[in-house]
Amino acid sequence: VIKRRLKKRRSYDRADGRFAWKIDVTEVCTLDDGGAMGETDETTHEVEVEMLSEWTAQLIEKDGKELQDLIKLLAKQLYWVIQNLAPAESDLEVADFLVKEDSDKT
Repeated sequence: VIKRRLKKRRSYDRADGRFAWKIDVTEVCTLDDGGAMGETDETTHEVEVEMLSEWTAQLIEKDGKELQDLIKLLAKQLYWVIQNLAPAESDLEVADFLVKEDSDKT
């Protein structure tokens, strides 16, 4: 069976240049060859976070306290991205809606 992969990619960054990261989100649909659109065997999502080249250049150019401050800023921004891509259960306030396994059932 021949499978086709269709990719839909969206890229996000800030127009003002104050954010060091570009985020690419890709939806990948795998179809059987000959399958109609909308009939997917599998759909997955890929997320890529990439530092913009101008910020990479700053990492190379700076040293001392300026470099430490830049690294802290980049780390805070990346942490914010990861936290928003995969929030903790407590951030979502979904604990009351989760199905809990009853281990006492026989």
